[in-house]
Amino acid sequence: MKAYDLIQQFGAGLRPTKPPTVYRSLDFLMAVGLVQKVVTLGAYMACPETPETGGAALLVCTCCHAVERLPVPGPAAVSNAPPDFLIERVLLEASGRCRRCR
Repeated sequence: MKAYDLIQQFGAGLRPTKPPTVYRSLDFLMAVGLVQKVVTLGAYMACPETPETGGAALLVCTCCHAVERLPVPGPAAVSNAPPDFLIERVLLEASGRCRRCR
């Protein structure tokens, strides 16, 4: 879901929420691991995250925009990082076509 979709969905009939408020809320939800940004689509998705998962790989369908979230091994996925760089989270996105759209 995109930020402006949230504004339309939750602001109907009320005083509309301003975009900066929505983006600040999304930033907070990302910080606590409840929302993940889908950079390819410029959208956000709910995702309960635990410290053990370390991140996720997203498979994004270029046709129907479906997103599948796959857990990844976290920092081990980036083996060439310098030893003095602490990796806290890994995010990978791959674009292609899902089974339905092929």
